[in-house]
Amino acid sequence: MGQRHARIGLLLATTSVAALLAAAQTPASAACTISVTTPSGPVTNATPGTDCIEILNTTVTGNVTNTSTGTITPGSTAAGIGINVDNSTINGQISNAGTITVTA
Repeated sequence: MGQRHARIGLLLATTSVAALLAAAQTPASAACTISVTTPSGPVTNATPGTDCIEILNTTVTGNVTNTSTGTITPGSTAAGIGINVDNSTINGQISNAGTITVTA
């Protein structure tokens, strides 16, 4: 009986370590202040204090712009993202005339 408990303990420990490793490799997802997930026209940030802009699984027809009054400063919820484009198409350009402060 003791050997069976040792195997179960080892199995649980191994499974727990595998789960932790898998979780560590998956970044946390947090919604940005400006989050575009459906087809859109131009995307503009002119607000101080925006944490990030994300374009996710969609198409933007026009530019993605951080204007001269726009400030992007990610907090801990934004995982260090300034402007993130993931699996998307931008029919325009990404431009920054304001301030983007990101630390890794």
